Amino acid sequence: MILIGLLLFFLFVILAALTLYPLGIKYTINGKVLSIHCPLFSTQVIDIFDILLIESTHTLDSSPAASIDRLKLTYKHGCVIISPKKKKDFVIIFYHQLKGSYKKSIEDI
Repeated sequence: MILIGLLLFFLFVILAALTLYPLGIKYTINGKVLSIHCPLFSTQVIDIFDILLIESTHTLDSSPAASIDRLKLTYKHGCVIISPKKKKDFVIIFYHQLKGSYKKSIEDI
């Protein structure tokens, strides 16, 4: 009984730590590349010209997204769900990057 109690206590502590741990999720558009960095997942790099569809979603699927106000990016090799702080700005900057009219590196959108 004591062992089970200790296991439950440590499980609670670990879950609390993960909840309070800042996720450090970062989305960067640099030229023709979108980089998605999340400490809980591997860094993912997607060519922006491979992205076929961007749509709003509130899915609770596991993903490198900190909120439920999310964007689903469907690209040639699958899909990823992200939650940029400024969704509208992300889509506008993404569009301008595709047109080649925005030449700066954009971090933490």
